[in-house]
Formats: sequence, C-alpha cells, structure tokens
Amino acid sequence: MGVQSLHAHARLHDEAETLEPAACAGVVRAIRAVCPRTPIGLTTSLSAEPDPAKRLHLVSRWEVLPDFVSVNFCEPGTAELCRLLRERGIPVEAGLATLEDADAFLCSGFEDACIRVLVEVCDRGEAEAASRARAIAGMLQEAGITLPQVHHGEGPATWAVLRQAVRLGHGIRIGLEDTCTGPHGSPVPDGNAELAAAALELE
Repeated sequence: MGVQSLHAHARLHDEAETLEPAACAGVVRAIRAVCPRTPIGLTTSLSAEPDPAKRLHLVSRWEVLPDFVSVNFCEPGTAELCRLLRERGIPVEAGLATLEDADAFLCSGFEDACIRVLVEVCDRGEAEAASRARAIAGMLQEAGITLPQVHHGEGPATWAVLRQAVRLGHGIRIGLEDTCTGPHGSPVPDGNAELAAAALELE
C-alpha cells in the first residue's frame, strides 16, 4: 500500500527538538506543500519539552494542526495532554514501549481519542525486541482493543521487529529516528526514502 503517513519532530535553528507553535506550524506547512494528501503526525515527546505543564501550554497554542500526534504513555502528564488533544480534535497515536505502558493505556479511557497504537520497543537485542512487541500486541488483543497497530524498533533490532509485524499483519514505521542501516546492515545514503523502500519489500 505504500507510505500512508509521515511522523516528524520540529526543530529549532540549533537542531534542538521543540513544540513551539511557530516551529511546528513551519514543519506541517512544509511537508503539506510537498505531500498534500499524506497525513502528517508530530511528536509530543518530553524530549521536545521536558516540562509536562509547558508542553501542555505549547500544544494548546498550536494554530496549524497536524493530522495526528504521537503520545508516549510512559510519560507524566499523558492524561492531561490526551484530554487537550481530544478537545482540540487532534487524533492520537498511542505510543507503547512496555507492558506497563500498555496497561496505562488500557486504564486511561482515551481509546476513543486514538486512531491507532504505536508499539515502539527499545530493546537492542532482536529476540528481546520482537518478544516485547509481540507481548504488547497480545495484551491489547486480549483486552479487546481493535485499533490498528503500527510497530517499530530501534537500532540493531529494528528490522526484526518490522519483519515480525508484517508477518502478524500489523503496520510498520521506519525512519532515521529508528536506524541508519538497511535490513542487511548496510548504510542508507538516501536516508528515509531508502529505509521506506526497503520496508515496503518486507514479507
């Protein structure tokens, strides 16, 4: 089916991540100018704004809205953020890295605000990462969650997680945020485009 959405992190001139309204608007406008029909998602990670209260304030001031945002359910202030996003009509992609995150999501009451679940495991070992992703997916299934799932890994385990997700019928996400090498360990001089092309070939 090809690339169905894009995930981005707004950055300042010094390359630091940010949730500042002007910077986020610039990213959304720039991507929409090139990919007008592709949904654009922004991060809300505390890596972009470590203070949950300030994060909430910044997101409340966004004027150019993305099509969705990713919310990490391991972070403090998630409930307040999801409540604000629901009020503003911005769909949520629920980021779950552990079984504890999955439990927090199941107890949150924000399933109705979400368009999908992002299973994003950080284990470096291939077997461990694949096992954790499978366990999170299984926990969601047992709880009756029918939201689509998108899986992605990190570093050396990235491609093992993606291959498993494809076999299990889940969506996948890939980008330089996850890995700088292709499925066989070789560098990707064409960056995100090359990673996406390789991911589309997975079976």
